[in-house]
Parts: sequence; C-alpha cells; structure tokens
Amino acid sequence: ATGAGESPDAPAAGPTSTDNALSPQERTLALAMSEEPGEPLGWTPNVFFQLAAGLPQLGRASADLTAAWRGLERNRSLFKPGPILRRLLSRDFFHSEQVTSSGMTLRCAFVGLNSGELRYMREDGHIVDRDDKVLAGNPFDISMGVLASCSIPGVFKPVEMNGEWYVDGGIRENVPVEEAVSNLGVTRPYVIVSGPSGLNYDAQVGSGDLISILFRIQSIQSDESERDEVAYARSSGAVVIEPELSVHETMEFDPGTLRINRDYGWMRAAEAVHEADAATQQVNREIIETRLQAWKRERQMKPGSPHEFDQAMLNEVGQLKLHLQSLLGSADKNLLPPDAQQWWTRSEGDDAPAAS
Repeated sequence: ATGAGESPDAPAAGPTSTDNALSPQERTLALAMSEEPGEPLGWTPNVFFQLAAGLPQLGRASADLTAAWRGLERNRSLFKPGPILRRLLSRDFFHSEQVTSSGMTLRCAFVGLNSGELRYMREDGHIVDRDDKVLAGNPFDISMGVLASCSIPGVFKPVEMNGEWYVDGGIRENVPVEEAVSNLGVTRPYVIVSGPSGLNYDAQVGSGDLISILFRIQSIQSDESERDEVAYARSSGAVVIEPELSVHETMEFDPGTLRINRDYGWMRAAEAVHEADAATQQVNREIIETRLQAWKRERQMKPGSPHEFDQAMLNEVGQLKLHLQSLLGSADKNLLPPDAQQWWTRSEGDDAPAAS
C-alpha cells in the first residue's frame, strides 16, 4: 500500500520481514513493484534468439532492441509494473478472496521456466498441470497467478512459486480451449482473441538485418500456432470473438485509440453472441474505421502542432463525424455500446464536444 505522502509513481520497496502484516494480495503488489538487480548477461546470438522466441506477443510491435540489450545487461526485465497495477491490486478496488469464494471455476495459465511445462492456477490458489492434476506445494493468493500469467519474458520479471519461476502462459498456448473442454467439461466455450490473425506485409524484412529477420520468424510462428488453436476452438463448438482490424499496436498507449479498441471489442463480442450477418458486421467495421480516421486527424491538430489551425483538416474531421453519425443511425443498436450515439459529437481525446 502507498504510504502517506508517497508518490504513486515512486518505486515500492521489496518484500521484507514486515510483510506478515500485509494481506496476500498486498504482498503480491509489493513483490511486483520490487526491482531486484540482475546479474550481467552476455549478449550472444543464442541469448537473443531465446529472447525473440519468448516474445510472440510483441511480434507486431516495433521493438527497440537497444533498450532490450541494455535491459538484459542490467536486469531480468525491461520494465516494472507501475501505477496501473498498483491501482488494480489496491484493496479499495479489488478483493482477490472474492474470486475464491465466488463459486466460479477458474484456470489461469502460465509456463514454468524450470520445467518448461504449461501450468494453471485454480480459483483456490492451487497449481495444476495440463491434465488438471494438483502439483505438490502450497496454494497462493489468486493475484500471484494473474501476475505470473502477465509476466511476458524479457518485458516483466518471472514470478516464483513453490520453487519454480513462471512466465506468461502464451509462450505455450494463447487459446487454452483444450483445458476447458477436455478437463473441465465446458460444452460451449467462449474464446477471446486479442489480435487479428495474419501479419502485415513487410517488403523490407528480407533485406534487413539478423534481428529483424529473427523477430519476423517468431511472429510467423506465433501466428501459425494461434491459428491452429483457434481452429481447434471452432471445431469444439466455441464462440470465437476476434478482431478483424488492428486498431492499435502492442506497445501503443494512446488513450483515444485504446478507447476505440475497447468499443471495438465490445461490438465484436456482441456480433459473435448475436450471430450478426456479414452486412451488419461491415457497418460496424466502417464505424470503427471512421472513428480511427477522425481521431488521426484530431491528433494532428493538437495545440502546438503545425496543423493546429488547419481549416481544411478541421473540415475533414467534421465530414468524418457526420459520416459516423449516419453509420450509427443505420447500425443495429443491440450491437453498440450504450454511449455509441455520443461518438460523433465528441473528441476521442477527451469528453469535450467535437469541433463543429
């Protein structure tokens, strides 16, 4: 917990002997926020290839390998969790014990670095193997399992539980439908895929350096693996919710774009659940594309930019907003979030009305 007068962005101290006074959830936060010095790591082709192989989630991102190099030399990760995680794990926002007592069945996936095996944490905090057999060792607060499941190797440090270090389960399986169908008896799984299948065409990668080639290879392998997993999900009768558009890049943190992406996910879920036809889905897709075009122009006109007072660009934004209004009028209202009719009247950057 943040002490009085402490900045929410200030580094938190690592776990200490006083941790017994903290709740299990608070100990998870203290562990996540601690920064341990790592041993210097030799930079070899083998080390780099292992890093690349462990980052399928970042295949579409423009990785800064210079930062990766320096991060590997200093620590076991490039980043540490910040104020967002601090907020998510605060006791005034979330109580992890409610998951255990909810009556829900949960499996949170992660991979053991020592064993190389896929593992899951149950709702009661016990760790099980891919056959759903309980492994020896103590149970943990569910927040520890979530932290391990989020620990993309090379980006965030691994999480130790019962003598083994764990990282993101997506290293082995991004769509763990087999666990739900084979071991838990789920008859109608719902699968959420976070990114569209396929890769953008890259005309330069073949003539690029070793680093770009290796990352491209890992992106292709990851995409192929996910396609197989989604195909298995469909054959098992799953309702698959997946994007057709790539709204934002993996390492992009623009609030407006994230807001559009959130709404797009809501709409894709509604389309899948209500089995929307192709024409209806096309209208929804055009709504998102129009919002993205308008927001791109709005960002170019931010205060202090060369286009701040560009009347032609302002007129273009106005036309896009009017087109968005028309699209929203023709869309199926059951497939739109509650605030959808306000999209054409507001800027994506804030809650102020859009320029007229």
